[in-house]
Amino acid sequence: MEKLTLCIPSRGLLHSRTIEAVDKALIYSGYQLRDLGLTWDRYISNDKPIPDAQNYVIEQALFSGADFIWMIEEDIKPEENTLSVLWEELQRLGLDFIAAKYKLKSLQDSFALSSAGKMLYSGIGCCLMRATLFNSLQRPWFQTNKNYTYTSDSEVLKQSGPRFESEYGGQDIDFFAKLNNAKVKFGLSDHWVKHLVVKEYGQPNTNQGCHLILEV
Repeated sequence: MEKLTLCIPSRGLLHSRTIEAVDKALIYSGYQLRDLGLTWDRYISNDKPIPDAQNYVIEQALFSGADFIWMIEEDIKPEENTLSVLWEELQRLGLDFIAAKYKLKSLQDSFALSSAGKMLYSGIGCCLMRATLFNSLQRPWFQTNKNYTYTSDSEVLKQSGPRFESEYGGQDIDFFAKLNNAKVKFGLSDHWVKHLVVKEYGQPNTNQGCHLILEV
């Protein structure tokens, strides 16, 4: 019997809307997963920085014997049918990895395509993958110490030098460079999910201290 593992790499603050949406997606896809003979479990990281959080949850999933991994970041809100859509496309297209689309906090797209429409990279906020793809990659799977460049005519990402640890992110672009070098089959779904953004934190020590969260 094959197993699907849900991985949520969190630095310590996990949105309640993320958990609610993930549960709805698992319920929606429950009959499909059961009919396919899939079991499932879940791993969440706590108090770990980027990219340690990503490496930790994947390591736990692989150690548990996962066959498929659904990774959702702590501030992503999937749709009710997200898992079903990604599962169907992963199987139909014969991919090892597929990512959903979403908007960044800057309202830019989470992905980059070449002028020919080739996928260069995507954010990894919501993605489904076969666990076997990690057999082709060296550890650590996620790193933030390299910068990459590309143009509209690029077919692959090109390393351009070191990246300062103080710079935010970078683990997703580096991961796709590794996937490409390892000849892993990856793709981008047309399915969109929501990105949760804290517009305003609630006032501490008050009963009305709820936070203002936007969905972009």
